[in-house]
Order: sequence, then structure tokens, then C-alpha cells
Amino acid sequence: MRRNSPAFTVLEVLMALAIFALMATVIAASYLNVLRAYQLADSDGLSESRLRHARSEFFNTTARDDVLKGSNFTDGDVRVEWSGEIEPTAVPDLYRVTFQFTEKPGQEKAPVRTTEVHWLFRPGWAQPMERGPIELRFREAVQERLEEEDRRR
Repeated sequence: MRRNSPAFTVLEVLMALAIFALMATVIAASYLNVLRAYQLADSDGLSESRLRHARSEFFNTTARDDVLKGSNFTDGDVRVEWSGEIEPTAVPDLYRVTFQFTEKPGQEKAPVRTTEVHWLFRPGWAQPMERGPIELRFREAVQERLEEEDRRR
């Protein structure tokens, strides 16, 4: 039976509502993802700022014991701690330093830890027991080279 009325059928109305609901869901999910991305980008910027500040303190610390002990500061409700581990190398006054950064945002979030390795030239850090054998090896190497040069002539 066919009617000539200008109205929509129930089936057409239900299809339109289903399409509208599907589009609204997709748009709402996209909007929430954009908001979440902005929050993550903002928090990473703050974290990177704290990391740069801690790294600056670390590089500007001249005393070996102060690097080993580390330091801390508070930025808002976030506590930041850093410390370093120092390993001597075969080159006098050159050290392999492991920089450890910990960011403690509060009770509801887990701490964020970052570890970086740097090579630092610090003449003031040398311990007498470390420097002696290294200098001896260098003197021997220089002496060997000089002797080789003398033999070539």
C-alpha cells in the first residue's frame, strides 16, 4: 500500500538517527584524543624543562662528591632528584658519568626515571690513586714513542 503523504517513514527516521549517532561518536572520540594529546604535550614540556634544569645543575657542579651525592628541587607539586655515578677512564681527567634523573609527581602517579651517559673532562676530580697508574701508562707510552722515533733516525 502506497501513501502519497509528505512524511518520512519510521525506517527512514531510525536510519537517520543511527547515522547521526555514529557521526557524533566519531567526532566526540576525535575531540577527546586531541585534548589528551594536548595534555601529554604540555606535561612532556614541563618534564623536559625540569630535566634541562637538573642537567644544568649537574654539569655546573664542580665537586666530585657533590655529583655523587646529587641534589633535588621542587617544581610545583613535583619533586625532582638527580645524582651521578663517576667511572674513571684510561685517559687522565676524562670520566664516564651516568646522570640519573627522577621526577616524583605525587602519590597518584609513578616516578619517572631517566638515565643518561656523558663523558666529562674534569681535572679537579682526579683521585691520587686513580691518577698515578694512568700517568705512569702515559709516560711509558710517550717513552716508547720517543724511543721508536730515535730508532728510525
